[in-house]
Amino acid sequence: MNSSSIGLQNRTNVRTSARAVRAAVHAIAPASPDLAARIALEVFVRPRRHSIPRRERDALSNARFERVPFGDGSLPVWTWGDDQSPPVLLVHGWEGRGSQLATFVPALRAAGFRVIAFDGPGHGRAKSQRSSAVHMALAIERIAQHVGPLAGIVAHSVGGAATALAFHLSRGALDVGRCVLVAPPVNAKRFFDGFCATLGLEGAMRETVAKRIERELGIPLASVDVRQATPHLHTPMLLLHDEGDREVPFEDARTFVQAWPGAKLVVTSGLGHRAILRDPDVVSATAAFIAGKDDVATGLPFGSIERELFDRAARWRSLYS
Repeated sequence: MNSSSIGLQNRTNVRTSARAVRAAVHAIAPASPDLAARIALEVFVRPRRHSIPRRERDALSNARFERVPFGDGSLPVWTWGDDQSPPVLLVHGWEGRGSQLATFVPALRAAGFRVIAFDGPGHGRAKSQRSSAVHMALAIERIAQHVGPLAGIVAHSVGGAATALAFHLSRGALDVGRCVLVAPPVNAKRFFDGFCATLGLEGAMRETVAKRIERELGIPLASVDVRQATPHLHTPMLLLHDEGDREVPFEDARTFVQAWPGAKLVVTSGLGHRAILRDPDVVSATAAFIAGKDDVATGLPFGSIERELFDRAARWRSLYS
């Protein structure tokens, strides 16, 4: 079976599973709304896990592996570099894994950093099953406690939202030198709305499910919003977002930087939501910013046709020299 056939089969399985859950929730809700809400909750907090490509397995083979205690379990953690170098934490997105950000390791190591990646709760090789932005935020705090003050965080998608939430939950006590966030969503509302649409949750049932999720997370869903964290966002931050991102709309980028005092925005073109993690210019800009370079060219269209017109890598080297 080729990769396209596997992808089609996976999407078909997801649709079939969603239909089955939707049918179960609607069948049970009239007699027991609470039980139906518990079923919906289990779907909401259980991310799918995906196979790891060869390039990511190869990257992990060069790292030191350990398990860091977290809650009643542990988090799988990989480290590149010596313990004397300042640490930079890589934070993956929803249904992702730490190895997805391994493309940033060589540039960060060349800049003198120790690089740490982990699989968040319910993701990758983590043994736990449940996850959320709250789980991820608490995991960020736990890794920071384990390795010491972070020189930087590089986070993708929901990992970026979780980073902002970690600052909020810690009331600013999370010690981070600099942040680079790639395509972070502003809040949890769009994802919850999409979840409700998939399961056909409306009216009282939607509210029942929301309350069940909030009891599980320990905070209101409205708190999972970068604008709630603004008073605690003092760390210099660079945000990179592709104008054609189909998973997290570009409009979120502008809202995010407006909510984060002093944040810088760089727009990419033609990279989408995931390929942006492998773009050489994005990687170079990330390492330079974490290393303390503030002269990032806001609005430069990375990943566009410019690559064929002139050597942007040389231009960026001149900016960071």
